[in-house]
Amino acid sequence: MRIEVAQLEEIPKIVEESLEASSWDLDSFDIKFLGKINLHCEFQKLGEEIVVKTKVFAHQEVRCSRCLDVFHRDIKKEFFLSYSQKTLGKFLVVDEDIREEVLLSWPMKPLCKEDCKGLCPGCGRNLNYENCICSK
Repeated sequence: MRIEVAQLEEIPKIVEESLEASSWDLDSFDIKFLGKINLHCEFQKLGEEIVVKTKVFAHQEVRCSRCLDVFHRDIKKEFFLSYSQKTLGKFLVVDEDIREEVLLSWPMKPLCKEDCKGLCPGCGRNLNYENCICSK
């Protein structure tokens, strides 16, 4: 997403964009984006700063780090980016900063549910659905 700095005023300028997740290389072993990533940005000039109120909407397929089940979750993230006009050229490009915020919002160990019991280390059964068959 790119916008000409000279066009920005105190009144927010709204820009919306949908893009393929593959263009940002966000998929990993345990998290895969489904469909598009939708962006809603409000660019506003405030004194010597340009503030970008950003909303990101996406849908993910995620593998639980405890039981390895696949589940889906919606991403709804809102954050602000701030830039000094003195350091900007003719255009402001925010794609990489938004991508970083999306990556930083991922949980270290995604869980299908808070109380996920995981897999038995002995028999490998998913303890959310089955009882362990290991001898005690």
